[in-house]
Amino acid sequence: MSAIEIRRDWSRIDHAAIARFLARRFYGPVPRILVMVAGVAAFGAGLLLARALHPASFVHARWVAGLVPVSFMLASVHFLNGIWRRKLSRAVVGAPFRRENRKVILSARGICEFGPNDGSALNWRHVSDVVPYGKDTVLLLLSPLEYIPLQMDGLPPGVSRDALLERIAGWRSAARAGAGAGASAAQTPADQPQVG
Repeated sequence: MSAIEIRRDWSRIDHAAIARFLARRFYGPVPRILVMVAGVAAFGAGLLLARALHPASFVHARWVAGLVPVSFMLASVHFLNGIWRRKLSRAVVGAPFRRENRKVILSARGICEFGPNDGSALNWRHVSDVVPYGKDTVLLLLSPLEYIPLQMDGLPPGVSRDALLERIAGWRSAARAGAGAGASAAQTPADQPQVG
């Protein structure tokens, strides 16, 4: 099977949204539910403690006044954290080596990434999963949160997303079969995908 070259524009990849998607995929819905339950339980415990320590204040609802500044402080911290994270994300995406489009070459031998300043090669054994994301992206997962994004509008003419996924599945199966047949975990120079 011939290689597939995919063009990629880093400026159009929403890394924060992908990170949230992958975290939800890894943890599932349980942690979010546990956080909400723990928050309600902590709030209830705080009310009971306030009632036990200052019953008169609690009866006259003076404790509500104490919640206002605490709530404002938490909302401010959350808002500022969001601004700082967006600023950091823009700086990462705007780094010099990401300003230009990159290309990813996929073949039976592995994955080669080419950019203005670097190139890297990975064997299909390093890809833990292949996850379609939205309508126009496929993520090659290297770990639960590390990924190589493939943009579908960068595919060569005549190659569809389904055809790409089918080809990747075949390459990954062949790599697993080769590893299962006694291939060394350490790649030899002849096994490595070619860069350049």
